[in-house]
Amino acid sequence: MNKNFKLIFYAIVILIISVLTYVMFFRPFYLTTVYIHSEKYLRMAEGLKEIEIKDSSVLFIGNSLMVDFKTSSSSENAVKWAIRGDVLSGLQWRLEALKDKNPQAIIINLGINDIINGFGFSPEKLEHFILNFKESLPRSELYIMSLSPESLSPGTFTSPKKIAFEIKEANKQIENLCSTYSLTFIDVYSGLESNGKLISDYTTDGLHLTQEGYNVWEKEIIKTIGLTP
Repeated sequence: MNKNFKLIFYAIVILIISVLTYVMFFRPFYLTTVYIHSEKYLRMAEGLKEIEIKDSSVLFIGNSLMVDFKTSSSSENAVKWAIRGDVLSGLQWRLEALKDKNPQAIIINLGINDIINGFGFSPEKLEHFILNFKESLPRSELYIMSLSPESLSPGTFTSPKKIAFEIKEANKQIENLCSTYSLTFIDVYSGLESNGKLISDYTTDGLHLTQEGYNVWEKEIIKTIGLTP
């Protein structure tokens, strides 16, 4: 009996360790690093690079939230380099692809998937882009949006309380980077949240936005940057 109890105990410990390892390491790695090196992702990135970018272009960089945003309402010169599921590491290929471009402005909204996937927001990746941007594209203006709030339901790999906290911390880090490097911070978080959560009328699933939610984006972008709708 005692021997069987030990075997069961060791099996439970191994199971717990395996689950924690998956949640803390393998799942975040797969959803971030592996994803942006996948054939599907690289194919989408190559397709975006084919889009013409003029000196008058306003380049919107982001993930699915940016994919679904009607950028033409904020600027008639809008170009999108947005990929569903994208993460901060995706800034690297964009940086390389921008070396011979001089868009009027670049607007970035990235980082929410890093948090939701469990990888965590990395201000160093954003800062790396900023430093290289200022050196290679001195004539372009760079604007960085806050992350939007969420109202997700608890799940196996989802802790809304933890995600909400990390989003707030990430927005502080983004704002600090903007202040440090004299960039413009676009705060869309404040207009979308109530008690730290995404207002229900502004979301389809607790993360992605309805048109009412995108109206908040549009209002803040136009107000902050002064673009003509």
